[in-house]
Amino acid sequence: MVRIIEAEYQITSTQFWEIKEIEDWPADEEGEPRDLEHAHNHWVKWGLLFVQWDKDDKPVEYEPTSEQNGQDDDHKWPHEVYIDGELMP
Repeated sequence: MVRIIEAEYQITSTQFWEIKEIEDWPADEEGEPRDLEHAHNHWVKWGLLFVQWDKDDKPVEYEPTSEQNGQDDDHKWPHEVYIDGELMP
């Protein structure tokens, strides 16, 4: 008999990027931090903020300035386990 075992994990992590705390964030003409809304493109992937400031530029990677991890951030213990679709106690 072939059985299917399914482990369900709930991972929660919140990351923050405070612009004033990022040393290499570019400045505008007035010397203020450049507004992200004026970037050509931006996205978050693998816990990093990527910003492509101008169309022909390579994206710049920014590490989060802080983060909060939830209590379920542990891959050792799944949130739920199912065998053949049935929830195990």
